[in-house]
Amino acid sequence: MSKVVSIFNQSHSACLNNKRGFSLIEIIVVIVILGVLATGISTFISFSTQIYTDATDRDKVVSSSRFAIERLNREIRLAVPNSIRVTTNGFTGANAKQCVEFTPIVLSTIYTDIAVIPEPATADINVIAFDETLFKDGFNPSLKVGVYILDTNEFYGGTSGKVFTLQDNAISTSGNEWTIKLASAQTFFADSPTNRLYFFNQSVSYCVQSSQLRRHQNYTRNADDTPDSDGVLMAENIDMFDDSLPPVIKPPFKVENATLLRNSMVLVKLTFNPNNESIVFNNEIQVPNVP
Repeated sequence: MSKVVSIFNQSHSACLNNKRGFSLIEIIVVIVILGVLATGISTFISFSTQIYTDATDRDKVVSSSRFAIERLNREIRLAVPNSIRVTTNGFTGANAKQCVEFTPIVLSTIYTDIAVIPEPATADINVIAFDETLFKDGFNPSLKVGVYILDTNEFYGGTSGKVFTLQDNAISTSGNEWTIKLASAQTFFADSPTNRLYFFNQSVSYCVQSSQLRRHQNYTRNADDTPDSDGVLMAENIDMFDDSLPPVIKPPFKVENATLLRNSMVLVKLTFNPNNESIVFNNEIQVPNVP
């Protein structure tokens, strides 16, 4: 009987020893392992999130910059010949500003008769009929005509004898040849070799300043000949400066004048820096219109 009791006591003691739980060292080892796993998982999630965020920001910059450059491309291709110029405020610091300015064509046609020096001045211009619905409400008083404009000085100078303002509602649309009246009797400086006549109005400028590209329209000019309006934001994160000390401006716009072998061109180079990453857009815009 005593032997049976002894065996029972030994079995009971063994069961108690098996239920004593984890030791302190085992708990510490488990905590360390869990900490390593948690660190690895959190780092993986952090890197994945950062990669996604950077990719999203990059796609956003690329998309907005492509839209802005495509818009600029289309508008410049419809500009009055030799109305495209680059203006700058002359600063090289944080307030540096450079713009490409041009004037969109409202309409173009072929003229049959204009007064050219030394002919007597007249307000009448005879042109081949065009789509009358474009001017169903009459000519705007600020609408102008240009003939054989060869450079920006002739276009913007105002005294070249090649750009004149039209009268309001001054168009006769009978027959195949129409008559348009200038605001006053004038003589043009020269004939166009192809008898081209362009109608145009307000100028447009795309300016880069303070890391932003903005489009300006219906503006007056500052003393430095750049637009004084806030404009419409087209793109951001643009870097205009190189890495020299002090930083020197990297011109985003350049105009190549026409030659005997090609039309004029506008060179656009915009450097975008989202998240300290450089994305460079080089674009050459050929201007198809000629005087």
